[in-house]
Amino acid sequence: MRPYPPLPSGVALARLSASDLPWLEPLQADPETMRFIFGGVRDAAGTARDVASSEETWASLGWGMWAVRASGAPVGVAGLAHRPDLGAPGIRVVLGPGARGRGLGLPLLVATLDHAFLSEWPDVAYVAGTLQIANAASRAIVEAVGMRLESSFLRGGVPTERWGIRREDWRAARAGLAA
Repeated sequence: MRPYPPLPSGVALARLSASDLPWLEPLQADPETMRFIFGGVRDAAGTARDVASSEETWASLGWGMWAVRASGAPVGVAGLAHRPDLGAPGIRVVLGPGARGRGLGLPLLVATLDHAFLSEWPDVAYVAGTLQIANAASRAIVEAVGMRLESSFLRGGVPTERWGIRREDWRAARAGLAA
């Protein structure tokens, strides 16, 4: 197995649920936290829709978003989000101010891809993600896990890239093989 970093000690993932709304609503209402996230800042209703969508995909497809906690305190969300615009599950990692820049992004993305591609269920063949070109930290992370740049475009006037990875490429990378 390729030596990707594991989740740091004290970091735990749990399926995102309505019980997470009290801490998630202010997180997703923060312009700095949401500046690079598809759809931007969420109001309470938008955050509730995100959670409901995640609960639905967990129940029906075996994937969704996780609440990320460090030492028991909520610090963000990570996982796969329903993205009809991508035609595939979309990768999402959102970390609050105290969790950014601490090396959590890469292990959270690895955990997401492991769940999508190495688990018995779900049966995911491909995942994608979009990121703003200005988001250098996210670009470095998707490159580190072997995602491939598929296209560049303007979304709302903002330079954006689409990245993707197939199950067989992730499995090969995890086995230490050239993808």
